[in-house]
Amino acid sequence: MATMKRGSYMATQHEVAKRHALLERMAVVFMREGFSQLTMNDLIKVMGVSRRTAYKYFSSKEDIVHAVVKLYLDYIEDLDIPQLNGDVANFFRQFQMLFDQSLTISRTISDEFLSDLKSANDSDYRNLQDALNQQQQQAIIYFETGVKRGLFRTYQWDVLLLQDRVMVRGLIDRHFLLRHSLNLTKVLTDYYNLKKTQLLLPEQLNVIDDQPVRLIIEYFVNEYNRTFL
Repeated sequence: MATMKRGSYMATQHEVAKRHALLERMAVVFMREGFSQLTMNDLIKVMGVSRRTAYKYFSSKEDIVHAVVKLYLDYIEDLDIPQLNGDVANFFRQFQMLFDQSLTISRTISDEFLSDLKSANDSDYRNLQDALNQQQQQAIIYFETGVKRGLFRTYQWDVLLLQDRVMVRGLIDRHFLLRHSLNLTKVLTDYYNLKKTQLLLPEQLNVIDDQPVRLIIEYFVNEYNRTFL
């Protein structure tokens, strides 16, 4: 069996996969409530393994948090970069891809997690923010290309991206949805249409095919319900 090096020993592929599965369990809790109030004993309960097994994979709570940050950094690094060439239909699919990425990042890397990380580990916090900023710079390049191609309106892109970040995090907040008896699918569909109207020139609104984003929202809502409900 192939092996991978971790720490001072060679971890098997099974061990690497097991560690990754445990991290994903804890990432779900981190995205819901952060981690500042959680102890190592709490995290062991989340893992659903013995104390001995937990310490086989993680030396401390700090080790777990750092590993979850690495999980997020790997995810961001693997995100597709918007394609700037191709026909109009393909170019608009990149807009929908960025919408998908915005939803996933907002759900996964929650405000609660970021706030706790900023207080607990400034280095990991800065690394994660740098990765998020780089992803946003790729989005800005895409938007500017859309303006040059006569497809998009001109905006202060940093402001538009800030609006997106704040709005999406607010709209998917489960307390907000419950308090106002809102349907998440309807909320996200309305927000996508708002973004589309805000960004695209009027003559392009009948050109874009919205079918892909319906599938994006359907998948997101299923994942959201699995995580938060």
